[in-house]
Amino acid sequence: MAASAPNGAGQSEAHINRGNRAGPSEAYIDLGAMGRGGSGHRRTNVPGITIMGQVVTRDALISALGQARADGRRIVLTNGVFDLLHVGHARLLDTCRAQSGTDGRPPVVVVGVNADVSVRTLGKGPDRPLVPEDDRAELLAALVSVDFVTIFEEATAVNLARAVKPDLYVKGGDYAVDASASDLEVASARLPEASVVREGGGSVLLVPTVAGRSTTALARRIAMSAPLPSPGGRGVGG
Repeated sequence: MAASAPNGAGQSEAHINRGNRAGPSEAYIDLGAMGRGGSGHRRTNVPGITIMGQVVTRDALISALGQARADGRRIVLTNGVFDLLHVGHARLLDTCRAQSGTDGRPPVVVVGVNADVSVRTLGKGPDRPLVPEDDRAELLAALVSVDFVTIFEEATAVNLARAVKPDLYVKGGDYAVDASASDLEVASARLPEASVVREGGGSVLLVPTVAGRSTTALARRIAMSAPLPSPGGRGVGG
């Protein structure tokens, strides 16, 4: 695939090669207007530099990954709710980005996001998700570590993993048999995607979690710090 520098902010492309963020000569895969209704990726004020992935449908994602594979790119997949972004999420995604191929080029990082209906099957509470699915997807796509985001409605990402066929599947250490162990072993019963990825020839990597950092903990802190209602039953402004 030929490397080229885009010359218009209105072009519909998905940025694939972020290995040389300091210069305008980078590789692109032209996906046309294939987004999930959004405007696709955005550019910095530096010509030729893209810092955002795309939110795409599954069909569009598979098409794009076919082009990426033809170019010899490594495909890395992760998934989750990503309800309130925190440093644990950031480190997980940075780990995904760091999994370069044998040729040293950065991988294509795909993030599967649980749809709102999917989150409600996970037992996280009646008020979850706190952030709507389209917002969560767009926020993830805005991160430099992410190339593609796709929303899935199933309770697990098994079907997504089967469709993507990633070279590497990355998840947090909370899916390990023993999260405190130095060598994290996948708890297969809790992570059915792992066996699907391995059947497709891929491997699985668990990343240690960041103690005390979770959406649940953040939501609890926010709730505890909320202002008390006034005696008249009206909330305190501010």
